Amino acid sequence: MRRCAPGMLQSGPQHAALQPAPWLRTLCLLLFAAVATLATGTAARAQATTSGVQTDTALDLYRFRLLQTGRRVGRFPVDAIEQRLEGTAVMDLHVGMDGTFKTGRVVQSSGHPLLDQAALDMLSRAVPATEIPAALANKAFIVRVAVAFVLPE
Repeated sequence: MRRCAPGMLQSGPQHAALQPAPWLRTLCLLLFAAVATLATGTAARAQATTSGVQTDTALDLYRFRLLQTGRRVGRFPVDAIEQRLEGTAVMDLHVGMDGTFKTGRVVQSSGHPLLDQAALDMLSRAVPATEIPAALANKAFIVRVAVAFVLPE
């Protein structure tokens, strides 16, 4: 892994030139914790206040698991590879009480609508396949993550 920005690690192949290879279809992504909050009303906010540390830890664990799932289901768009597009999209994801993906919104664009949509598509597939920690079970929540699309140098 190498540094791609302060506080961020970027993963992906370190090749000098694009070559047809399996990694081309694999999303070079990084999900990192930024901000996450419970969004289930006053009762949930009160519960989050009394068990804030447990909730924060559970959200961090969920982000880690989401990263692992995202790496399996994500794809770097072929058009983006051909156009040599790179960028980081920051997304807020609303996860329902049943663990399903409800909505997602771009908080900060990657600068390329193609990459923003690819990030949202990947995360919408990753959310239902990601195990939810017990502290978040049966709760709706919003989690903020970033997806970095990085081509080899």
